[in-house]
Amino acid sequence: MDGPNSTTPPSPTSPKLVLASIAKIASAVNVSLPEGTIAVYLERLISLSPERLIQAVNRTIDDWRMAGLMPPIPFILDRSWIRPDGDEVVDDAPRIFSRDRLLAAAGEKIGHAEVEQWLAEAKQAQQEHMAKLEADPRWRAMAERRGAFPGLPGKPSRVHEDAEERAGWARDQAKKQGWR
Repeated sequence: MDGPNSTTPPSPTSPKLVLASIAKIASAVNVSLPEGTIAVYLERLISLSPERLIQAVNRTIDDWRMAGLMPPIPFILDRSWIRPDGDEVVDDAPRIFSRDRLLAAAGEKIGHAEVEQWLAEAKQAQQEHMAKLEADPRWRAMAERRGAFPGLPGKPSRVHEDAEERAGWARDQAKKQGWR
């Protein structure tokens, strides 16, 4: 198998096959390429074996979604890898991340009721933790000082007394400037 660390030299690919492949991709995306661009693509793609070149061209045409733009060389090269048995490299992500497959791999089916129970237990644990903190006089003093606990008396120091007035002024200025 040809790969990034392969020590076997690739099969020789004829320049005609590479040029035909470049033309096929360009035609598929409706692009006219200058000679200099064709030369760069030829130089990079000629190192691929005929099988890998055909694989790359077919997958590039299938995957490229920007009509009027030629796919960059790395995009084409990324689609050239073939498995040792000759099959196309398969996108395993949908299979791996399928919810049913994940559940099957875990060996259990997780239902909606069970998730609801977990959420209720987590909410209960959070409420118990907050009650414990509220009962701690040091925590209450810190929270009052910072104005970080909404149930405690006092006003957060970050809110100015004239916040509404300032917000109104900012809205008026935005309208005058034509920003709103």
